[in-house]
Amino acid sequence: MVHARTCMGTLSASLGYLYLFLLIITSRSQALLYSSAKKMQSQHKQQQTKCSIRAPNELREQIASHGISPSDQQSYSSSSALWDIVLSHRLSSLAGEEGTWISDDAASCVAHVIPDDNIAGRGRINLFHRGNTYRMDKKEQRGNIHGAIEEILRHAIQILLLHSNALAVADGGEHSDLKYRLILTFGSLDRKLIPYVRTPLEEGNIHHGFRATFVSQCGMWIHHQNQNGDETCNTCTSTQGYYELSRGLPSNVAIRSLNQNDAELVDSRWEYRSDGSLSMIRRMIRASEETYGGCVGLFVNDALVSWLCRYLDGTLGMLWTEYAHRKKGYAALVLMAAVSDIRKRSKERNGGCTSRPLANTDEPMVSYIVDSNQASQNLYKKLGWMRVADADWAGFASRKIDLVQF
Repeated sequence: MVHARTCMGTLSASLGYLYLFLLIITSRSQALLYSSAKKMQSQHKQQQTKCSIRAPNELREQIASHGISPSDQQSYSSSSALWDIVLSHRLSSLAGEEGTWISDDAASCVAHVIPDDNIAGRGRINLFHRGNTYRMDKKEQRGNIHGAIEEILRHAIQILLLHSNALAVADGGEHSDLKYRLILTFGSLDRKLIPYVRTPLEEGNIHHGFRATFVSQCGMWIHHQNQNGDETCNTCTSTQGYYELSRGLPSNVAIRSLNQNDAELVDSRWEYRSDGSLSMIRRMIRASEETYGGCVGLFVNDALVSWLCRYLDGTLGMLWTEYAHRKKGYAALVLMAAVSDIRKRSKERNGGCTSRPLANTDEPMVSYIVDSNQASQNLYKKLGWMRVADADWAGFASRKIDLVQF
């Protein structure tokens, strides 16, 4: 009996010591967890970027203060300088006058958000990260990029939500009980930034259940004319006009600017046509006719058979030749004619100067080509264009959200 009591006493003491040991360990663990959480929170606050809505002119002047010149061909060897030039082109373009611009104070991370005026929750985002502003080790740089882009995306999504709410109000509230998806399309996005976009949308703190819907791998192609007027393309010169390019062609073939009567055909052949694409193409043709040039077609017996357009952001695209007229060199002719037209008008607008830094001189010419489109790549190479960067299109869709949540 005494032996049993002694064992019980020893066991109780052991359990007491074990409980005290566990209590100490738990307290220390909780302290460590709390310390770790505070450290992570502090790091997040340090990396968090304050963003605000910015005026295009203000951003353009801030970028210009860095001395980046579109006329400096050596800039194309630097990825950050190249994207600065593309960003400055967009800020100076007609497309830059639409939507909302967001950036941090240093303009190291910039986004251009254009909500869809017809469909609630849908919008396009052009995102730029000017990586040359960071002078830190790689780990710290990645943290700052992640924090800056996440904050930019929060602001961009909020703009789309507010725009969707405004559309519902404009409809008289008839659709306020419906659910919407947020549809984000990122255009000409530096491929290196895609992981920094996917992480906060799919796994981070942006609570709308986003998932990737597509990624289209593309390349950025440029065509440069230096300060002396020499071109990377030996096939054409900036002084060539439609007449010169048409010489040697049959009398029933002509090259001229597109007009509004051509818009519907161009839209019907565009792979990415949408409810608003015809209206956009009409604006592009109007801008081309009145100011910038670049929307050019080749006509056989007065019928449009091949064409290329200048987008509102200044880039070239929509290159197309009707199937019955392919393998005749028509696409090369309209591409050369568009480049010639843009440069001629640009020179006239700038009083004969084609190398004015960060003005809307369209230098270098920029075009985006899907990586799988080998035919277009071969054509651009033949005419002296260079592929200089990976620039992808990516789409993300959220779960369905009640409009009242907007």
